[in-house]
Amino acid sequence: MKLSTKLIFLGVLVAVILSISLIGAAITSITLVSPEEDAWVNNVGPQFTFRAISNVDPTFSCSLFVDGINHATNGSVMNNTDTIIILMFPLSQGSHDWYITCVDSDLPIFISETRTINIDTEDPIVTLLEPDNGDIFKTREIDFQFKVTDNFDNQLFCELYIDGDLEDDGNVNNGSTATWTISGLSRDTHDWYVTCEDEAGNTGTSSTWNFEIEEIGYCKYGEQGTYLDITLEEPDDGDDFNIGDEIEVKVEIENDGNEDLDIVVEAELYDLDDEDTIVDEEYETEIEEDESITVTLKLKIPSSVDEDNDFVVNIKVYEDGEEDEQCKEDSIEVDIERKKHDITIRDISLSTDTAACGDSFNLYLSIENNGAEDEDVKITVYNSVLDIDFERTLSLDEGEDYTTNILFDVPLDIQEGNYLIDIRVYYDYYDNSYHESASEDLQLKVEGNCLPPSMSDVSLILSQTGDVFANYGFRTKVTITNTGNLRTTYNIDVSGYENWATVSSLSPDTLTLDAGDVGYVYVTLKPSEEAYGMYDFKVKVSFDGKTEEQSMSVNVKRRSEAAATWDQLWFEINRYWHWALINLALIAAIIILIICLVKSKRSKTKPKATEIRLRSFQPEWKPKKAGRKRR
Repeated sequence: MKLSTKLIFLGVLVAVILSISLIGAAITSITLVSPEEDAWVNNVGPQFTFRAISNVDPTFSCSLFVDGINHATNGSVMNNTDTIIILMFPLSQGSHDWYITCVDSDLPIFISETRTINIDTEDPIVTLLEPDNGDIFKTREIDFQFKVTDNFDNQLFCELYIDGDLEDDGNVNNGSTATWTISGLSRDTHDWYVTCEDEAGNTGTSSTWNFEIEEIGYCKYGEQGTYLDITLEEPDDGDDFNIGDEIEVKVEIENDGNEDLDIVVEAELYDLDDEDTIVDEEYETEIEEDESITVTLKLKIPSSVDEDNDFVVNIKVYEDGEEDEQCKEDSIEVDIERKKHDITIRDISLSTDTAACGDSFNLYLSIENNGAEDEDVKITVYNSVLDIDFERTLSLDEGEDYTTNILFDVPLDIQEGNYLIDIRVYYDYYDNSYHESASEDLQLKVEGNCLPPSMSDVSLILSQTGDVFANYGFRTKVTITNTGNLRTTYNIDVSGYENWATVSSLSPDTLTLDAGDVGYVYVTLKPSEEAYGMYDFKVKVSFDGKTEEQSMSVNVKRRSEAAATWDQLWFEINRYWHWALINLALIAAIIILIICLVKSKRSKTKPKATEIRLRSFQPEWKPKKAGRKRR
């Protein structure tokens, strides 16, 4: 029995020693160096680099597995050294999993981590869309549009080249169309192309197209000088406008010179078909050296325009008196349309801004039919206080305009003030009614020779009486002052309390006050039993079509809370403040009465002599003890 126990112990010991020696003698690690995880490569025979460590052999054997298949083996891998394994046959395009296995003389196989490699050898396809090859433009702001497709990548990096110079770049989604806008191109012939690169480094290049930006000829001697530089910010190429609209022309101007310049900015709406300027505008200013400014001009499109023609907005900036030395120009195409029905108020004004009661004034009105149809038109002018109620009907042919002067009198019995006069032009008449209109409001100030103004107004102040507790009513005092100059009736209402309280009373809910008088309204609210925290409510006063509103915040406490003795006392005092005042007065009176009685008694009582009684000292008498008789 003892021999058997010793043999078992010896066997276990040998097994432990052997297991320790085997574990210590195996390959200890394999580090994958390249490619990185989820790498993209553009060849079908990439190299795989790794480093393996053994604590037994200086060299050993390692294999490359791709998608679980042994693709290559190196039988002389050096210990702790970067090693490259080259594929024996190419990989297909797409994603593959790979790992390395190694074994040394002690035989256990060690397996590395698994990585993913992506094979992509196809170049992206880049297709140019706009501008078309050979396009001619008048604008210097061109939209370049292209499309890129790739066999694997979701997003590609693309670059736009104009005349061989990189002008823009960015990421473009696979299969999508990209539009990039380039401004400030010179008036010349240009070529352009786009290149796109995928994740694996494959590059696709589009064909090369060309386009031309024409000379405008708006500068009298063509573009001259290098000091001025302009950028046409508005309108944009191809913007739509209607006849009667104002085209807002905004241009940024930069002075690159070394001195201040007096400059002239001119803009025109030009008819390309009739080769004629429709309308133009200019502006003079000064621009400091090495500074930039933005100038805005407005071109109103007249009714005489033929909307079927093609139009451009031309802009030029030149040095005042030196157009032959410093001048820069730009142009943009715009579309002009004519609505079927379109009556516009071309001009409108009053002969005076201020008139006295009893005076007269003129209304000047000019309208124009910019629509494609003849129109029946109705003009109305209205203001009830000024006793204006004017109406006129007429017919206007396409492109025709109408101008009128209308005389009005200011009534004598109105008050001073500002009055809006409503002017409306109705058109598109069918089925016995007008379906469209244009309108304007003009203000007339009436001052002098008028009745004194009457005014109703109010001031209100909210003051809370007492603390606020859940399920217990509290009262708010509303002080209402008639700050107008008329006897006024005020209607009082309470709102905003619905979610946390109820109105116990509102007294009174109507108040009539003479000018300058003060009245009081008492609002009693009862918070709900669940109410707790800060709440708001509003008191609104309505009068003569006006309203005035004030808000108040209250902090609702709960009676169930153990309030401090002083808080409870203060609450009761506030609750019964009139009884508290009476009690305080009575207490004070009693104290004063007691003090007075004490003082009075002291003053009436005379002091008495102190009587001292003496008695002779006598020894204490003690009874005699009876003696025993002797026999």
